[in-house]
Amino acid sequence: MKARKTPRKSAVSIDDVARESGVSPATVSRVINNTPSVKEENRQRVLAVIKRLKFQPSVYAQRLARGSSNVVGLVVPRYEGVFYSFYVLELIRGIGTMCDVLKLDLLLHLTSTESSLNLKGVGGIIFADIIGNRQHLEYALEQDIPCVVINHYVEDLRVSCISIDNTAGLKEAVDYLISLGHKRIAHITGDLITHAASQRLEG
Repeated sequence: MKARKTPRKSAVSIDDVARESGVSPATVSRVINNTPSVKEENRQRVLAVIKRLKFQPSVYAQRLARGSSNVVGLVVPRYEGVFYSFYVLELIRGIGTMCDVLKLDLLLHLTSTESSLNLKGVGGIIFADIIGNRQHLEYALEQDIPCVVINHYVEDLRVSCISIDNTAGLKEAVDYLISLGHKRIAHITGDLITHAASQRLEG
């Protein structure tokens, strides 16, 4: 017994809307993107056809037409157990929640020294840290893409950073322990490849 596949109905295109409306595809595009230069009569006719045909405009095409992108890239250095990291999970949760509120798309990218970074269609990038992937930050800045670096203060590049003063914080912690009379103080550094860990050891 052979199964028969039901032919799938092809998606409605912008050309279909233009043909049904009696206007050009460019006019349909202007209606979708709320361009004021379209005659009101044509606008209403196109909107009626869009509703009747249940046409779904391409989000990416709309952004391309506006010359902007609502895609935010989150770059996380790849290491073993990355998704067991409380820091990474909270970062994804927090940024993802705000992207949802602001109607932005979030693109997660795990990087290493060998990987490349695809910046096509990205409107801005958040770097979770700079561990072996500084070249990706430098490349993004060269492309004039807005960037923010978290958990790593970058002194020699013109980039916005969100970072804790780990050195001063750990110095205060040690001073507090000394004030309590402690003299033998241990410090579990973690992986010193991270900026935060090396600064805390210094403090």
